Amino acid sequence: MITTTTTPTIHQPNNLPSWIPLENSISETRARIQQIHKEGTAPATIRAIRNDLNYFWSWAELAYGISDRTYPIPVDVVESFIVDHIKGMNLRVEHALISRGVKRKNGVHKFSTVRRRISSLSMAHEANGFTFENNPTHSFRVKKLLQNSRKSTIQNGERVKKRAPITLAVLGDLLKTCESNNLADKRDAAILLFGFSTGGRRRSEIASALCENLNIDGTDYLYFMPESKGDREKKGVLLPVCGIAAEYLTDWVIAAGVLAGPIFRQIDRHGNVGGALSAHTINTIIKNRVGLAGYNPSQYGGHSLRAGFSTECGLQNISLENQMMLTTHKDVKTAIDYRRPGEVLNNPAARLADSLKK
Repeated sequence: MITTTTTPTIHQPNNLPSWIPLENSISETRARIQQIHKEGTAPATIRAIRNDLNYFWSWAELAYGISDRTYPIPVDVVESFIVDHIKGMNLRVEHALISRGVKRKNGVHKFSTVRRRISSLSMAHEANGFTFENNPTHSFRVKKLLQNSRKSTIQNGERVKKRAPITLAVLGDLLKTCESNNLADKRDAAILLFGFSTGGRRRSEIASALCENLNIDGTDYLYFMPESKGDREKKGVLLPVCGIAAEYLTDWVIAAGVLAGPIFRQIDRHGNVGGALSAHTINTIIKNRVGLAGYNPSQYGGHSLRAGFSTECGLQNISLENQMMLTTHKDVKTAIDYRRPGEVLNNPAARLADSLKK
């Protein structure tokens, strides 16, 4: 005997069209939207946003007595935050922030830091369901204040601090400090050449490089980088590790016995190979080699490999297309900004006066 099952009728609240979802459905959808945004955002970015918001609310509590972290934030409070960090804040508030460990030292912020924190505040408003019109960070008053704050900081002597580029000439000097046969020298040389030759990799990208993503191609390698800062869809990209960079990499992995997991590892004082390096340690290694080579470590850092690769492309007249294939820049303007120091030196107009040589 075949029995039929009747589909139960779902009753909507009175006086509501059938397409309006129930309140619990709206809440669930919002939670799922936040989950999608979380999964689509790099962990480092999430941490930075959280730190920015924690800083803002700590300041708001001390400066305005605001203990309830609710949105939207009044425009007046956002403006006050900008002014306090461009022109200086009440010393009582500043000392309290420092004692809490939220602020590191006395003094104003760099404009880039203020702008980043306002951007984090903007994202927090959006995540809490506030539209463009109801987001105070998009108000004319805040935008105009930020615009003129930038001009004000420039007039007061602030300049964007960029890391000096590790070009081939500098890279050669750094490699000379890695000429002994110990594991640390082999590793550091491999890091420098891998980071430079694959397009100027960020320190986090070097730290996260895995053996499983290395494919041998003759004496060279093809390295699959599964994700990067600009790769929002996490499609990944194939990068070449060729020539001298491949030689040094092979030398390191064989000497260290690294066949799986992180390529670049910790080495203790007894020469034992340990776990993965952090991005911070990659930065420290580069600075140490810079110092050993006789350069000023304060002018260099992890980003110097990225800046140096693009600058060298300009010096060597390598096409912008080939440069961007390896740097994985999506924005042409950004790629050109990195490249410009090298191109400026190669500008034939810079040598017009050479005809005066006797």
